[in-house]
Amino acid sequence: MKLGLLLALTGAALVLNISEGRIVSKCELKQKLQQVLPLPRKYGRYKDQILALGKKSIYINQGPSNYFGLFQLSDSFFCDSGNGLSKNLCDTNCSAFIDDDITDDLECFAYKGYWR
Repeated sequence: MKLGLLLALTGAALVLNISEGRIVSKCELKQKLQQVLPLPRKYGRYKDQILALGKKSIYINQGPSNYFGLFQLSDSFFCDSGNGLSKNLCDTNCSAFIDDDITDDLECFAYKGYWR
């Protein structure tokens, strides 16, 4: 279950999103992910499935929340967008997730257990 969620979220992160930002290469994403979220070697076999999800998945937001950054972190739970009540679990403004630095996205995603 956890691995399925991780695969789905990683796939969603690889999908192009209509927003401001920059294109993050797969190599850069892999390096940053390994720094923040080291996975056991046995999960290396899922690499192809993760990449395939990125080519096939489309993320559609139809709910009351807005989603930001590489991992589409919700402003209801993970950041404060100023658009209403938020648990702000990552103690940051949502604009931090739509800049060129993906480190804060990864830290919030990994350390707050969003992928579990």
